[in-house]
Amino acid sequence: MKQALLSVPNKPESNFYEDLCTSMIAANIPWYKLQHIPDESTLRKNYLQPCYIQAIEHIRKSLEDSFIWIVVDETTDINGHYVANLLVGALNCDKLSRSFSGQVGTALLAFLIK
Repeated sequence: MKQALLSVPNKPESNFYEDLCTSMIAANIPWYKLQHIPDESTLRKNYLQPCYIQAIEHIRKSLEDSFIWIVVDETTDINGHYVANLLVGALNCDKLSRSFSGQVGTALLAFLIK
């Protein structure tokens, strides 16, 4: 018996899975909680990168042509891994600006700054 190849689902399902992936990331819900509908590896392989790129582009667009402020805080998680938390926003004296936060690695930090 041949194993079926993993492929990106058709467009209507694709939008559902993209929204599901984005929502679970935003709510910090582990993907194993889905109990294989779809399998977490399917989300990771097909939808995580586009969600990541979309989030970065949204942050860049929101902050373009602005002076920005950045706060970086390093800590360790429960397993002793080093984690950097990044908070960034636009400097604007006329109104409150929205801030963007998240745990980042050096690759993301370099990607944001470039």
